[in-house]
Amino acid sequence: MKPIDYGEYKAILDATQRVNVEDTYQDLMQKEDDVLKTVNEVVRYHRDTDIKEGEFIYQGVNSIVRRFLDVWGEMIEGITNAKSLNDVISMLGKKDHPIYIGMTLIVIALFLFLIESSKWD
Repeated sequence: MKPIDYGEYKAILDATQRVNVEDTYQDLMQKEDDVLKTVNEVVRYHRDTDIKEGEFIYQGVNSIVRRFLDVWGEMIEGITNAKSLNDVISMLGKKDHPIYIGMTLIVIALFLFLIESSKWD
């Protein structure tokens, strides 16, 4: 178990005793953002570990749909933050992203097939 770092607690207590409230608020919000990023990274790590331990093919529909939405959220965030075309390409080719892109293309193809086949001539 990691030892408790009281320096962080002391920094937060010192920030709350400042006279300038705006600086205190900004510092506390930054610490909150850092904590949220860390928690999200831990959750992603455990989710990805679960996927590696149980192969994609053995997962339930619920976990596949949840992962599908998470992956598309990650890809959209990565694409919006990309600075070049290489960043976009590396985002789309990362980890298991091609699997979920392929699933999306299959769903779109089925949807278009159903639309085309339902036309009355």
